[in-house]
Amino acid sequence: MSRQGYVHDEVDWGHGGGDEQVVDAEEFAERTQYSGFDRPEAGLYFVEGGRSYNASVWAYRLPSDVEESIRQDRQHYITLATLPGLYRGPVAEVLSDQSRQRRILDVGCGTGIWLAEMAERFPDVDCVGIDIVDLHHSSHPRNCTYMCVQAPGGMRIFPDHSFDVVDVSQMILSVPDFAGLLQQCYRVLRRGGIILVHEPRFHIHSAWEGFEPADLSPGLTKWAEVFVRALLYRGIDIRQCEHVEDILVDVGFDRDAIDAHVYYRHALQNPLYTQQAFQEADKIIAFCNASRLVVLESGVLDEEGFDEMEAELTADMKGQSHGVAGPEGPRGLLSDWGYWWCIK
Repeated sequence: MSRQGYVHDEVDWGHGGGDEQVVDAEEFAERTQYSGFDRPEAGLYFVEGGRSYNASVWAYRLPSDVEESIRQDRQHYITLATLPGLYRGPVAEVLSDQSRQRRILDVGCGTGIWLAEMAERFPDVDCVGIDIVDLHHSSHPRNCTYMCVQAPGGMRIFPDHSFDVVDVSQMILSVPDFAGLLQQCYRVLRRGGIILVHEPRFHIHSAWEGFEPADLSPGLTKWAEVFVRALLYRGIDIRQCEHVEDILVDVGFDRDAIDAHVYYRHALQNPLYTQQAFQEADKIIAFCNASRLVVLESGVLDEEGFDEMEAELTADMKGQSHGVAGPEGPRGLLSDWGYWWCIK
């Protein structure tokens, strides 16, 4: 696979302890041939049901197309409003040491939008994004580098202690070996560096007394259950999100240094007819559609069953729910997200 446009001609990686190693283009190319792809040859993409998919990794079956890019960017802006901001924790302080070159690694960078905004905020910091999908913005800040790398195995191209900030966002939906991913993050993080982990817990809660989640939004509740089961078929257990702190400790982080933040998002914003409400609703509808192949290949639902569920979820998100709580019942639904950060 051509990497033109994804790597600089010369990349300077630190090994910690003040020692620096310059990896030239030839050595870098040699390293990146082991970027962890199952099938790096021809046939990297395929089309199913009008959507394009990356065929390099069996476990990941969300689309790799323009619609998915729009969904991911929409998710980014929703997160900016609800987290709020690009990150939590003392990231600016970690990156304040100007005596050496500082670096950020975004694992599973998607469209690269978060990394690009971090690069603009920290213009003197090298920002590296890795993903199996080479679907990034056509233009990006000069201090941004995007690479086609499959995590966690492909991360061995990076030397130990080579990054000051490592960001992991929504990767629990993408990799079976989430603990192995965090182990690699620990390895490449410098002493005194910070890891950021942001993951959906995929729990649906009712904020309305006397109503169960299925009473409020039968379509969304069913999809959440179906999607979790379908991911299990691919070896991805989202229940690991319940144990992120334990996993961080197991890979080497100090439990006393871990800061955890759990927050809740409304599935349907109130009032319904605001820009943020439309963004959230459209994002959920798009996510359901993006999960189609994941669900069908797992056998949890057939095509007819998926179409019925998707139609019900779409009605829920448009304020037309047929649940017992009424058309706007989804306003009473909450989903919880977890955010962890820790200094190494």
